[in-house]
Amino acid sequence: MHFHGVEYKPSSDGIWLPLFSGKGGRVKPGQSFTYRLTAGPGSAGFWPYHDHSTSMAESIAGGLYGGLSIAGRGEQRADREFVVTFAGFHGLQTINGRAFVGNTPVFEARVGESVQFNVMAMGDEFHTFHVHGHRWRTDAGTPEDTRGLGPAESFRVRWREDAPGTWLYHCHVETHMEQGMIGLYRVRR
Repeated sequence: MHFHGVEYKPSSDGIWLPLFSGKGGRVKPGQSFTYRLTAGPGSAGFWPYHDHSTSMAESIAGGLYGGLSIAGRGEQRADREFVVTFAGFHGLQTINGRAFVGNTPVFEARVGESVQFNVMAMGDEFHTFHVHGHRWRTDAGTPEDTRGLGPAESFRVRWREDAPGTWLYHCHVETHMEQGMIGLYRVRR
């Protein structure tokens, strides 16, 4: 496995390159390896991890990836934390490996709660994240309601919930939405 956003020594890099990589770059079936990672001062955020072996493309296409949500020193955790992973899968565009409303994750929160969406893209395509009826602020303080990301990119957005109702969240690349990359977000009073 290869991890983004954290500190490690070359022995825990997780990349397979013949005559270069350590044991963590090629962990075979039945074997184990312990990666040593440190969440340093610049690690706060949401970061992907994924296979980086000789079978990387097949592994990622099969869902062998995940994310690390790292709080900054003194940072309070959100009341609700959701993970949204955009990825193509067998001709569909998926959220967390699932396609279309009724099958994609339904996220729920209550008015007054702090909400954090952790968003990442895996595979070879570019996506945009959008939640209907909601805005958040960038690190620079600019309001936004849509953010783009490319392969293996990730981010997190936060807000205090104040908009009750059932809302859509989706990739705003229209063909991706039509191919299943859309879900529901419910906010109760």
